[in-house]
Amino acid sequence: FGSSRHKRLASRATFAMSSSDQGVGQSEWFYREELADPVYEGMVKDFTEFHDALQTIHDHMDGFMEGVDHFAQGVQSLADCAAASYAHCHDKRLVSDSCRLRAVAKQITYKDAPHSVVSKLQQNLEYNLVAPIKEHLENADRLRKEMEKRQRRLQELRSAKEMVDECLRRNLGEHEHNFQMAQQEFRIAQRHF
Repeated sequence: FGSSRHKRLASRATFAMSSSDQGVGQSEWFYREELADPVYEGMVKDFTEFHDALQTIHDHMDGFMEGVDHFAQGVQSLADCAAASYAHCHDKRLVSDSCRLRAVAKQITYKDAPHSVVSKLQQNLEYNLVAPIKEHLENADRLRKEMEKRQRRLQELRSAKEMVDECLRRNLGEHEHNFQMAQQEFRIAQRHF
């Protein structure tokens, strides 16, 4: 007698877990509070690590650009100093080379010139690094909200599963109102999850 009752309860639990409109096929471990969803937890961990790495890069970007600006100022200062030092020299070639050094330094360091090295570096950094990082940081808030929403829905699903299990523990029949309500809530929670 005990064995047939156990089989009947097991078959009802199987029905509750695998009815045709649920179709998700999740294992019993999925509904247990103490166990985490390994796929989801791995995804969150990877997302967090990626976000932290990009945040670190973003935080160091201003310092890097300040360093580039200081370097450009140093190159321009050196070229201006050389040009001023050799401007009154009698060797015309030395004067010409110092003027050429100043012109080349401006080609490298002048920010407003579209073809200067510093300008190209800034454009490349903006397009290839700063813009994607900003986009990621903007999307990070949206993704965090989605992850929180998923976590709430998982809690709702687990709560609905507990109600079905409680109905099974109380030996409620499949046609009783409480059991049907618990199953309906479970199906809705599973669909929304």
